[in-house]
Amino acid sequence: MVDKLLADMPHIPLSRGYEIADTLGRGETGFSTFMDLMRTGLAAAVRETVRGRADPDQQRLVALRSLDAWGEVWHGLTKLQDETERFSLDKRQAIVAGIGLLAGPLEEKS
Repeated sequence: MVDKLLADMPHIPLSRGYEIADTLGRGETGFSTFMDLMRTGLAAAVRETVRGRADPDQQRLVALRSLDAWGEVWHGLTKLQDETERFSLDKRQAIVAGIGLLAGPLEEKS
């Protein structure tokens, strides 16, 4: 699910976020696992791109933003997960917000 999400970047409709949230909302560990895998996939794409070993999907994903911006997205996803779990917030809404953060406004690269 995460691999498909990252491969479809940046064209992720809001409805897709709700579908993923509904699917993951059925289990107890779905939220944590999904958020962990999303951050892991993002970190791997950035790391492999910097090392010159990225596959074409990873290169395409990383090219959507600067490395600094991807770092901010990664930190934002971490904070969202931590606060959701710490304060028992709505995990479905956090999934939608996390996908929105991931697919959010992309920078214009010159």
